[in-house]
Amino acid sequence: MKEKKTVFLGDSITRGYGVSSGEGWVELLHRGKNINHGIDGDTTAGMLRRFSAHVVREQPERVVIKLLYKDELTPEQAAQKLGVTSSTIRSHKKNALDKLKKEMLEDD
Repeated sequence: MKEKKTVFLGDSITRGYGVSSGEGWVELLHRGKNINHGIDGDTTAGMLRRFSAHVVREQPERVVIKLLYKDELTPEQAAQKLGVTSSTIRSHKKNALDKLKKEMLEDD
């Protein structure tokens, strides 16, 4: 039986911030081939920019998108830390899911 490939897209929590290499939660999952594309400090805008390279090109059977901690701040905190509005963050999340649906699921 072929191992199913799963791509994990997210930020430092996905990457495994604070733990040794190979000991992050993604690497500790022992089901199939896991590819960790978590990047420290990433935001939904960054995930959208790298979606094709880090998800579509891999042609995984499963995709896990970790909603970003930085994007879950209050609107005031987001405006201060990220320089964007909460509606921009919501739009980026919707665009990521729309892209996933269009580029990964339409062929099935």
